[in-house]
Amino acid sequence: TQEQTKAPTCTQMGQTTYTATFNPDWAVAQTLTLTDVEPTGHAWAKTTYTWAEDGSSCTASRVCENDATHEETATAVITQEQTKAPTCTQAGQTTYTATFSEDWAATQTLTLDNVAMLPHSYGETWKWDTTHHFHVCEGCGAKADAATHAFQWVTDSQAGKKYQECTICGYQLTPEPLPTPSVTPAPTPAPTAEPKPVPPTGDSHEILLWVALLVLCAGVLPIVYVQKRKMK
Repeated sequence: TQEQTKAPTCTQMGQTTYTATFNPDWAVAQTLTLTDVEPTGHAWAKTTYTWAEDGSSCTASRVCENDATHEETATAVITQEQTKAPTCTQAGQTTYTATFSEDWAATQTLTLDNVAMLPHSYGETWKWDTTHHFHVCEGCGAKADAATHAFQWVTDSQAGKKYQECTICGYQLTPEPLPTPSVTPAPTPAPTAEPKPVPPTGDSHEILLWVALLVLCAGVLPIVYVQKRKMK
């Protein structure tokens, strides 16, 4: 008869004990133990991988489910590549690749956001809205140096308008028309008084009388003058 008297492990063989019995009473039963049970072999659990925080190393490990003291480890060769360029709002990425020589460990990758962001690229030209002016990043549109407009009045006589303009960025409010200049009217000359006509009397004899008197005087005066000279 036979009986397994020692169970095999994943690395060690088990034993079988064989017993020989005899019918004659003079023959004593005999036993023989042989190490003839093959090892069960490892029953490996799923392989686990452990990365360094900075991606500089990766270790693979597996544990036997039959015996937790049985563990295998492997260390990978690491390569790296920048797989995403950084911007002014997001860090770039580096992908690390772990390659193992052991056939039970598969190639692994790890991607880290460890490439520093770029600085903002603010243009020199002022941008504005209705209340503020600011500089804008050409990469992401972020605003910087925001300040309230500083307005002053500007008069454009040729265009006939005036408007408020920011002295910093040049933003202009809606123009307003210039007021129409007031014109002082020329003084109105006083009307010239026309001579009043002498109303006719309707009596022409009076005029003839005066004319006759003038003629008479013109004839008498020379005579009087001559008489006075004779008397002398």
